[in-house]
Amino acid sequence: MLILVVVTIRISTKGGLFDYAGKAARETKDAITDETDIANGKITIGGVKYNSIEDYINNKPLSTIKINMEVTHEDTAVTADGTNIKSIEHGAPIPVGYSYVTGEKNTGVVIQDDTNNQFVWVPVLQNQKIKIEIEAKEEITEIKIEDPLGTLITKNSENNDITVSGKTNTSIINPTTNGEYTVTVKTASDEASKTLYVKSLYAQDITSMIDMNLARIKKQAKEQNITEDEAAKAFTGGQCNTVEEFVTTRKQMMQKYKYTDSDIATHEDSVNKYGGFYIARYEAGSENKRTPRSGTRDVVLSQANKYPYNYIKQTDSITKAATMNNGKTNVKASLINSAVWDRTLNWLEETKAVTRAELFDSTSWGNYQNSQFNFTGKYSTDHGGNFIDVTTSTQKPEDKNYLLETGVTEYTKKNNIYDLAGNCWEWTTESYSSSYRVSRGRRLRQLWFLPSSVLSFPQFSRRQRQLPFFPCCTLRSAVSLYAIH
Repeated sequence: MLILVVVTIRISTKGGLFDYAGKAARETKDAITDETDIANGKITIGGVKYNSIEDYINNKPLSTIKINMEVTHEDTAVTADGTNIKSIEHGAPIPVGYSYVTGEKNTGVVIQDDTNNQFVWVPVLQNQKIKIEIEAKEEITEIKIEDPLGTLITKNSENNDITVSGKTNTSIINPTTNGEYTVTVKTASDEASKTLYVKSLYAQDITSMIDMNLARIKKQAKEQNITEDEAAKAFTGGQCNTVEEFVTTRKQMMQKYKYTDSDIATHEDSVNKYGGFYIARYEAGSENKRTPRSGTRDVVLSQANKYPYNYIKQTDSITKAATMNNGKTNVKASLINSAVWDRTLNWLEETKAVTRAELFDSTSWGNYQNSQFNFTGKYSTDHGGNFIDVTTSTQKPEDKNYLLETGVTEYTKKNNIYDLAGNCWEWTTESYSSSYRVSRGRRLRQLWFLPSSVLSFPQFSRRQRQLPFFPCCTLRSAVSLYAIH
């Protein structure tokens, strides 16, 4: 026993025990790290880390530059002040002059005014920014930040130039649109890039059409058992040879022909202050059946079981939508804009009310020729010329065009909003040029450009995945809890 004690003390006091233990711990930790890297496809050869065997062969070691990107937001407390906000119900602010009807924040809080018009709360994270943190082992020589269309961002959120100096950098930028933001960082001997996809903004989602086309290319590749590059070439009629070339070409086209929407800024402060907006629960409705001679004398409603408010010009839609606040000064109504539309669709996806695929092909929850569902109410088979009223549940057959009254079927309801998909195209405040305006909703991620001065006639003879010659346009209002007085 004494001998053993002496030996133990000698090893300990000479430092060997602790040195050996520390070395063993480090080796164990390194082994665990190596195993994790191997599991992720990474390897270490000669003390140098690589992302893969291919990178080692091509002499491309793991980057020494670290880039972190995240969306931040700054919540502003919303309280009931009795002037603008009456109460907070289920996480949504209820404006003075309205009452809570049903729903939860993540599934659609519904409110109603004193004329029974209903609206649904769409939440938005307040005051969103993109925070970019960079750390390098060498001096940073270049930082390039690109928005979803490849346009360079050179200013930070304080509108100052983004400077490059030292081995670390933190930049906070104002996101301008939903989509992919890419950061590329260079040092004297290294380069790294990182991409962050943002889709929670109150902003246009101008890359969604590219996303939809990429989904089609991927589906075509799988169905035809070909590569995605081959599918991209077929999809573009030989104009693009690869998926990467297709994306680059589409971005260039969208930069050149970018559509605008000045109405977004009108409500942005309100959205950031109150954390969302209200969207009309129903497509605009009318007590009277509409004809090309109806004009704008009918009152526009957001109620169930009303005739679609079609046969209206885009310019008249702007005027009519603004009346849906019924003279209240604590809220502001307007024709739905691109930010409202895109944020509403992204919210449906976030809450799992629909899948992303169902945003691109909405047959499973929209009124189209190739959809089949039950409804109770009025419908027309001659594009609105005559309506038939059914008082019991009736099946809309597949391959039959039905123009429905507002809100007559639960099939088209998502998060308490009816008929976002199908039934009618909906005018928006977006513009393609000084003469052409955008309509949405017949196919969710499709933009349809029409002269704003042209009356739009109902037409339902095309399948959901085809574009009609004369879309039936109606309007849908959005309401902000007006923060600018």
